Amino acid sequence: MPNFHRIHNTVTQDADPLQRLLDIRKPAVTDIRELLAHREMFPSKCKAASPPQRPPRQEIPLVGWLTEKEVASLLGCSLSLLRQNRFYRKGIPFSKMGGGRAVRYAAEDVKSFMAARRIVPE
Repeated sequence: MPNFHRIHNTVTQDADPLQRLLDIRKPAVTDIRELLAHREMFPSKCKAASPPQRPPRQEIPLVGWLTEKEVASLLGCSLSLLRQNRFYRKGIPFSKMGGGRAVRYAAEDVKSFMAARRIVPE
């Protein structure tokens, strides 16, 4: 059984535990001038978050055979969408080479696929 007097004495030795916790906390900014001074002193910490930049589209020549990454880049879609379309036999005609693992798209098929989905405004 713990000794009550020993526990009581250790608690009362701290003048005010709540005040000690409040002293540890950083003071809140109360004035806009303080905030502006902080921004001037530490500009790298106060940068506005910019949206992530999209990588520029690569110019891929539409000649011969194209990989699925090249086709996805041309169409602006994901690899998983191309793979899903292949699984359900939709989308662009494709060929499997190299023992059935390497997927290639004929450039002419990609061109005709894009031309068939062209929308001309009135």
